[in-house]
Amino acid sequence: MPEQSQDGCVDHEAVAALLAPGDPDARMEAYYYGFERTGFAIIDDILSAVATAGKHYHGTDQWAEPDFEPPGGRLTEEASIQAAANRGAAALRALACRVERRSASTDSESACESV
Repeated sequence: MPEQSQDGCVDHEAVAALLAPGDPDARMEAYYYGFERTGFAIIDDILSAVATAGKHYHGTDQWAEPDFEPPGGRLTEEASIQAAANRGAAALRALACRVERRSASTDSESACESV
């Protein structure tokens, strides 16, 4: 997640990190479907989590089942997908906060507030 500066918004290096490409080795193929890389890590991480879940289990009904949780303390597939989405949302929220603070707009709902 991007580091925040003293004014509560991300610094330029953190914003640049949001634009970083995804892991070229991340799984994008499941059993019955696959995804094309978008070139943005925050999106590709979500697609990869869904593809990984689809590769591990044929049915989505198994993704949240404790009995189907992978060994070694890894998250369930459902939790892995949600975690990837949460990381992406946090990165986008930080970027929106920076833009909002730069424009000093007080007319709209603040993207800097926690959801």
